Amino acid sequence: MKSSREIIFDEILKNPSITNKEIEKLTGFNENLVKVSVYRLKKSGMIDCKYENGKREFIILNSFLNNQNEKKALYEDMIDIYMDDFINASTFEDRLKVGREIRLLIEKL
Repeated sequence: MKSSREIIFDEILKNPSITNKEIEKLTGFNENLVKVSVYRLKKSGMIDCKYENGKREFIILNSFLNNQNEKKALYEDMIDIYMDDFINASTFEDRLKVGREIRLLIEKL
């Protein structure tokens, strides 16, 4: 199963001039997840961006090479999703439960 970051990376590979909104439409991911994933792809050296005439174009620098990076990316994606759940939790008890899950995932990183 591919992580959300890998799915977004695949969309960038198909169309290097794709916008975040287009990625959202194609993948069904929310705006925050797309932004964070693009940021982490840049931070990890997978992609870079160049801007011409006010438009962004991605430059592919690396691909998903080893399983360990994929596992780390998956944990980071899971943390992002749990963070949304944490923010939207309606009770303290719910936040506590989600917070414990986040802590366990952070320990695995």
